[in-house]
Amino acid sequence: MKIRKSFLYLILAALMLGGCEKEEVQESGYQIYYTDEEGERLQSQTYIPEKEDTDELVDQMMKKWTENSEDQQMISAKPEEVELLSYEIQKRKLVVDFNAAYRELSNTEEIMLRASLSKTMLQIPGIQSVQITIDGEKLTDRMGKVIPGMTDKSFVDVDDVGVDGFETIEYPFYFADDSGNLEEEKRIIHYSSSSEKLQTVLKQLIAGTKNSNLNSVIAPDTKVLSSKIENGLCTVNFSKEFNYSVDNVLPDTSIYAIVNTLCGLNGVTSVKINIEGDTESYYLDTIDLSVPFERREDLIKTTTEEGEEDRVGVDYLMRKVTQEETEEDTGDE
Repeated sequence: MKIRKSFLYLILAALMLGGCEKEEVQESGYQIYYTDEEGERLQSQTYIPEKEDTDELVDQMMKKWTENSEDQQMISAKPEEVELLSYEIQKRKLVVDFNAAYRELSNTEEIMLRASLSKTMLQIPGIQSVQITIDGEKLTDRMGKVIPGMTDKSFVDVDDVGVDGFETIEYPFYFADDSGNLEEEKRIIHYSSSSEKLQTVLKQLIAGTKNSNLNSVIAPDTKVLSSKIENGLCTVNFSKEFNYSVDNVLPDTSIYAIVNTLCGLNGVTSVKINIEGDTESYYLDTIDLSVPFERREDLIKTTTEEGEEDRVGVDYLMRKVTQEETEEDTGDE
């Protein structure tokens, strides 16, 4: 199933900043999300479940979600012709399957269904993502790539943004492998302005890699105190937690993972990093942060057409030199 770009826009507009932990939601009830009478905005109504077991919660909240609210101004986002075939929890993912009528939904109908479903079900403890399938087949984008399940981290935290206010792109992030080299990890991000795009990239970078073979490059408790782009220079002011070491990652690798990632933003040619407003500090007492950094292509791991390593930073170059010296010594014998 291919989705349209505007489809992702309103998902973002609908998925607002939660602000409450799931434990807090349990005490005050859960929000069931509906559409307004025009089918263009999400509205919610508090629901107090009878039981708190995850499976039973899913059953109860799914039933409420498929029905119209008692408030006549709140309508189920699932049209009658779209049949809910099944749903099941696969580890921490809720997979929801609809019939082929889903393919006939208008842009707005499709957007509101996904937004309301995800926002409703992601409140349940133990549910970390929601994935929609059509007759058992996963949704795909215009390029035919499977769209991953929606999670809290998949969306920009926004409030009351119009449907046409967002852009959705695939963006390259850089994280570290065990050898200290950088590897690209592409993700779908959503934003409504250049400043929000920068904030979104930073948020995802701090959240860390999703690849089990790579290492995150920023201490997870780090906060972005401020950020801006002026005349090609991206300046980021991190909290003091940025100066905490990261397991299995060298300081210069962390810095250039950040720099290479941020240099992917339009017009950014260099990156200046500050810590708690200090413009002349050192990162982990080794990296001078008083001057801007530029992108380093030579640290990025790439592969040849045959799949062999082509350029993987300093560690690879050292291994290559050692290998050549060994071959020369063998030849001399």
